[in-house]
Amino acid sequence: MGLDLFDGDDGKFYQAIYKISKEEKTKAKLADAKNNINTVKVFDIEKLIHIRDNLSSSERSLRTILKKFNLDSDTGYRELKGISQTFTTDIENLKQKYPNCKEFLEFIDEFAALSLYRSGYREMSFPPVLLSGPPGVGKTAVVSEVAKLLEVTCRKIDFATVTSGFVLSGSTTSWSEAKTGCVVDILRDGLTANSILILDEIDKVGGDNRYDPLGSLYTLLEKNMAMEFIDEALDIPVNASHLMYVATANNVELIPEAIRSRFIEISIKPVESKHHGVVTQSIYSSHLKTEKIEEVFSKKINDETLCSLRGSSPREIKLILARAVAKAARRSIGENTIQLQPADLILVDDDQNNPVGFIWNR
Repeated sequence: MGLDLFDGDDGKFYQAIYKISKEEKTKAKLADAKNNINTVKVFDIEKLIHIRDNLSSSERSLRTILKKFNLDSDTGYRELKGISQTFTTDIENLKQKYPNCKEFLEFIDEFAALSLYRSGYREMSFPPVLLSGPPGVGKTAVVSEVAKLLEVTCRKIDFATVTSGFVLSGSTTSWSEAKTGCVVDILRDGLTANSILILDEIDKVGGDNRYDPLGSLYTLLEKNMAMEFIDEALDIPVNASHLMYVATANNVELIPEAIRSRFIEISIKPVESKHHGVVTQSIYSSHLKTEKIEEVFSKKINDETLCSLRGSSPREIKLILARAVAKAARRSIGENTIQLQPADLILVDDDQNNPVGFIWNR
């Protein structure tokens, strides 16, 4: 008799059973998420499903946007990450690796300690912070390392190339190429609600004042307001209040005061010459690990090669070493162990009497 409801079509019958089964599984997952104290509701998935199921054929932009959500299995809840048991040791290691970023890392360490006193789930959270300093001193790199340490999703927005607010808050579906902004994207695609957004080179933002690239930050940087952040493409409230923001800038005077006042400012100085060896060695070790060549190359850079790099900034050293390692590999074909030599280095054409990137104590 049940098959009669589907005009005797076995396919429709089994499709209906599958749909009911999937809906029941989704409800069960949603119930589990609601009862989990270390998760928070970010998206109203039921509302998004309702929107999807009632779209007209002409609303192609919104249909494309909703396809990026896995609405049939996503509960809309995301994890609030706390600190790991090894965090204290790990953050101390980072202070050794980034000696010029010690104040920022202590800032992170302090708020990590504060999280341990929260009632309920002890999620990691810190207020918006602005890292200022010259280019190439490790501002963006150290934030990425912190995100790895906290095991949260991290995304960088390069404000030097941003010309409108669409990057943060999305564009309306009345446009043919509408899309969500990076706030929705990081929360949709990541597993954590307290992910990190790097607002890189925020002092270099440009574009038309009618589409202020920084406009969304007035909402996003205020926790209470961010609880109901509206992305123009979705046009429904999204809870973005747990995101953590780190901005970087070379010249803070170029940042609008109303935006700048929402950040805690920390200055990142160039690396002092006494820390040159530690920083250079750290960059080298990271490169070997990234390239998966740790077993072939000598783990330490010899003193002569280190000395040749003393006039270069950390950013320059990263590029110089990338090429030097490749050059060393070419001259050492067939050898089991490769040691970098000064001859492998192609240095930036610089006035070595006035080195950039390190502070020299005379």
